[in-house]
Amino acid sequence: MFLLQAVLASVVPYASMELLNDAGFHDRSSAQETFYIRAKLLHDFDVEKSQLRLLQGALILSITHVSHYMSRDYCYWFSNAVGVANKMGIYTNILDQRLDQPTKKILRRVWWVLYTWDVLLTLHGMDTMHRFHDRNPDTASLTEADWEEEIPPLLQDFLHPISKAEKVYLIESAKYSCLSTQFDLIAEIVRRFWQTFAYHTPEIAFDELGAAVHAWRQALLSEMRGMPNGTMTDSWFLTLNTRSYVCECVMYRVILRASSTNENLSGRASRKLHGAMFELDATIDRIIAQNSGQFNSFFLHTSISTDIALHVEKALKHSTSAHERTMTTLRIQSKLEWLREISKSWSYIRALVKMFEGVIQFAELSIPRMPNSDIQTEFYDALPSTKGQNIPNPPSEFQSINKSADAMSNFDFFNFADEQTQYEFQMGPVASNCVLDEIFSHNSKYWNQILVSSLEF
Repeated sequence: MFLLQAVLASVVPYASMELLNDAGFHDRSSAQETFYIRAKLLHDFDVEKSQLRLLQGALILSITHVSHYMSRDYCYWFSNAVGVANKMGIYTNILDQRLDQPTKKILRRVWWVLYTWDVLLTLHGMDTMHRFHDRNPDTASLTEADWEEEIPPLLQDFLHPISKAEKVYLIESAKYSCLSTQFDLIAEIVRRFWQTFAYHTPEIAFDELGAAVHAWRQALLSEMRGMPNGTMTDSWFLTLNTRSYVCECVMYRVILRASSTNENLSGRASRKLHGAMFELDATIDRIIAQNSGQFNSFFLHTSISTDIALHVEKALKHSTSAHERTMTTLRIQSKLEWLREISKSWSYIRALVKMFEGVIQFAELSIPRMPNSDIQTEFYDALPSTKGQNIPNPPSEFQSINKSADAMSNFDFFNFADEQTQYEFQMGPVASNCVLDEIFSHNSKYWNQILVSSLEF
């Protein structure tokens, strides 16, 4: 029953309002809260005795949209899931030759979901610590053989067969996230980049990043070639590419900001950044055109918010041409409108919408204000304008950074006035906050007020 209530809480954003109304709920927020409270009570009263179902339920509740604004948020439930996994000895059991194959398959899938979710939460700034610091080399990578071939007869009316694209999505997602010395196979792109950038020159980081991204994409395309026509536009494939392009944008941006005195490297990094932004925009547009945004993961929404932040930065730079600025503002407007629409299903996105509305008003970008916006116009009208101010692109922001592994991995160069903000917004290398905080560092007082105000809804 605990697992069932956790599943119901997680699928509310995907359900139609007609279905929710028939179930007695007047909106999605009340439905999700009801299922969440039921799951929490079943957990607190120790009703569920199966360790595996406890682990699965806690892992589902750690999905950010389920428990983001609850007293026990996703961090609590993910820690709980990791604790249950350790108590079960899940890693040891994966290697235990005495277990039957179906059990080993599900344990291996759960292990890799845990590992990947740990990496993604930290990468997107939703958590500040890793639960898994190393990947044991004895842990076998996921393969398509780790899924059951047949759905049990009793469940065939409720579950569809897992497609090859869905399997490859999780397999490649795990590869993109994991730490390993098998560089050509696993493509530990993000992790290795931060380590290289901390201890080596930007030139070395640039070259290694390019090689890693190329290797990973070639491996992914190789996996996709054997799939049916249409897979290349499948939402799983597009979502995976979206996340990779966001990471690529942010990493090339870091190199660009650190190489202002190196004209050659700066130019190369700038071209790579703009190329990755173009691909990111195109991929997001394909997802939106399919009208599948509501059915994508939390990381699509965070990827879009980071994309908007990157375009805000581009729009404010003096070096941006009039044509580029026009295209950039149109992209900001279209993606912000999509976030407004999707916030009707995913309530936590309202905070992102209000934050960007505040940024647009504050920066005086030529984007119309929505008549029904929740933004507090009197507050933002009183803010000083950034119009006419060039956004610095050089080492000034980096002079105060201790370029050590610890400093670069944690990105400890924030100074928010309200501590609560740190837990409500994504604060990590690929988070929109990271980009916007640097853009408005010269007006940090008002930027902090924008963040705090956007939480009041």
